[in-house]
Amino acid sequence: MTEFEISDKTWKVAAFVNADTVKEPHQSYTDARSAFRKVKLSKREIGIAGLLINEGLNAKEISERLFITQGTVKLHISSIYRKFNVNTRGELMAMFVQKED
Repeated sequence: MTEFEISDKTWKVAAFVNADTVKEPHQSYTDARSAFRKVKLSKREIGIAGLLINEGLNAKEISERLFITQGTVKLHISSIYRKFNVNTRGELMAMFVQKED
């Protein structure tokens, strides 16, 4: 089993977010660790969220990295979306984008 370290720094994922298709997030986070605690992600969900947001991996790539099925990854992704109250990867990523003033 792979362990994932979540840093206190905000993830910069602006390159993955298409401003035309992503609505403004309900809430944005500057600390991933506190966001994950707040929505009560499991350890596996934290690992998958990190790969989704930090590395921009898709379900197939995550399943190969973690040696689990794509179906299992998709179930975890659905759970992550539900807990953050989002419908798409772009909406999830937008919650962690650091806005420049």
